[in-house]
Amino acid sequence: SLLQETAAMYLSMLPRVLHPFQASKLVLQMQVRHAGHNKWSNIRHIKGARDQLVAKKISLYTAKINIAIKDNGGNTNPEVNRGLSKIVDEALAQQVPKTTVERILKNYKINAEENGEFLIEVRGPGRVGVLVECLAKNRSYLASRLNPILRKCASTQEQGVINMFDKKGIIVTDMK
Repeated sequence: SLLQETAAMYLSMLPRVLHPFQASKLVLQMQVRHAGHNKWSNIRHIKGARDQLVAKKISLYTAKINIAIKDNGGNTNPEVNRGLSKIVDEALAQQVPKTTVERILKNYKINAEENGEFLIEVRGPGRVGVLVECLAKNRSYLASRLNPILRKCASTQEQGVINMFDKKGIIVTDMK
């Protein structure tokens, strides 16, 4: 068969000092490397990672939109609700589909989760003050997720850090 002929050809190219078991192992490794008949098996890992990032963005902006609507008394009109308008523009700039944003606005009453925005005051390494804004269902859940990260970074939660700051702007980073 073709496989046996290919194996014989590779074996003939190998030095004669190799043990026969090692030579056959080398041929099998070479065949695995060149296999690629199923296109989907190569694509699914890339597509899966990309879909995971898109899902993370959509869930983040769903929570932000729900909070902006709740803060303005349930007003789902972006022309009237300035906070909602800013978040919708930010979501569209982050490649969240417009139909998804419209669906979130339409289904606000159905999907109104009890997510809240929390401001955490942190002292970092060298006594540097940091304010961390987070979205979470409740403060205890946030503490259980945030404290291990703070310990790894030699940081602690402290009261009074907010007095050192004046709000000047927002820094938006890529999600990981």
